Amino acid sequence: MQFEKIQSKTKSAKVVDLLLKSIKEGRFEKGDSLPTERELAESMGVSRPVVREALSVLSILGIAERIPGAGTYVKKLNGLNNLKNKAHNLLAETDNPFFAWEARGKFELGIIKLATKNATKDSLSALEEILDQMSNSVEGEEYSDYHKTDHDFHVAVAESTQNPVILETVKSLTKVMEKAIWEKIKSDFHVKELNSLEVSYELHRDIYQYMAKGDEDSAYVAMKKHFEVLAPDLDE
Repeated sequence: MQFEKIQSKTKSAKVVDLLLKSIKEGRFEKGDSLPTERELAESMGVSRPVVREALSVLSILGIAERIPGAGTYVKKLNGLNNLKNKAHNLLAETDNPFFAWEARGKFELGIIKLATKNATKDSLSALEEILDQMSNSVEGEEYSDYHKTDHDFHVAVAESTQNPVILETVKSLTKVMEKAIWEKIKSDFHVKELNSLEVSYELHRDIYQYMAKGDEDSAYVAMKKHFEVLAPDLDE
């Protein structure tokens, strides 16, 4: 199925509009599977993060259901006109969190060795305390609390570099990822994948342990693994 190419600067909103139009025109019925992220991105001439953000908004509004590893399915056919403005409002909250995730993956790999080298007793104690909070959230299956401590952990790693510019950059990137769209897709994944919180916690624990040992190379590998393992959670 072909869609028109998108030229607007508000690309995620345009993807939402085109998908809503297709559903209203009957091109997709309730229960139908939408094209994959890759197919939509190629057809519309946009990147996959743009498509992911648009599909996540449709999921938040109950128009579609995103199932990790299976795809996105049409869930609602009525009241789409009223939901269009709500979709645009969600998209206007802040920058695309998927782009922030990609940026974090590159940036945090670049700083982890410096963080390990410059980590102090106090900064390591702060990381250990955050890990304890993460562990408690895992045990209680407190997804929202876990997401917050996840962000706190990465900010604490940045703080360990003793470089205020690096710290503010990581704070800025994690702030973008407090967006409702990001929280929705991560919560959906954690609910469906019962062991995902445990896996995430173990990845963060490994980063801390290598930092505590002063092992820069292993800390780098652990951070790289963190982003490689968790990134597929966001794919179809």
